[in-house]
Amino acid sequence: MGVMNASAAAVVEQSYKRGIRHFDTAWFYQRGMNESMVGETVERLGCRDKVAIGTKIFLKEVERDLYTPSIKALFLERFEQSLQRLRTSYVDILYYHAAGEVREMNNPPILEAFEELKKAGKVRFSGVSFHGDQAAMLDDMRRSRFWDVALVLFNAAMGNEISGGNPARLTTALESAAADGSASSR
Repeated sequence: MGVMNASAAAVVEQSYKRGIRHFDTAWFYQRGMNESMVGETVERLGCRDKVAIGTKIFLKEVERDLYTPSIKALFLERFEQSLQRLRTSYVDILYYHAAGEVREMNNPPILEAFEELKKAGKVRFSGVSFHGDQAAMLDDMRRSRFWDVALVLFNAAMGNEISGGNPARLTTALESAAADGSASSR
C-alpha cells in the first residue's frame, strides 16, 4: 500500500486487517507525519514482524549539491529520523527518492550510506525511486547489481510519456531486469 496520501491511521489499520503487508511511505510525505502514522499503527497492532515497511529519503526539496561528501551525513540523519518516526530499528526497503539520472543514483556518498546501513542491519534491501529516464536507470541498476529494488512509474495510460516518448524502451528494460534475475543472484 502506498501510504503517501493517507492521513488517517484507520486506513492503514483496515488495510492490514484486509491482508496488506507492505506499506510504502517516505521521509518527505506530509512532513514526516505519514511515517509517524505508519509507525504508530504498526506498533499498536503489534505486527512489525508481519509487515514490510519501505521508506524513501528525499534530498532535493531545496537546491543543494548532491555530490558533496557531506550529503551522506544528511542522508543518514534523515534515515535516523525515519526510523524514529516509524518506531522500528530497521526498514525492509530503503529507497533513494526521486533519482533523476544514472549519475545521481550512483552517487558515491549515497552508495556508502546504503552500504553502512545494510551492514548495520538497519536496511534489508536498497532501492531507488525513478524520476527521470527510467529505462537507462533500470539498465544501469541491472548491470551494477548494487541495488535490490527499483520503484518504477509504469502505467499503461501514460502512453508516450514513458521513457521520453518511447514506452517500448522501458518495457524492454523491465523485461531484461526480470529475465536477468539480478536481485535473486546476489
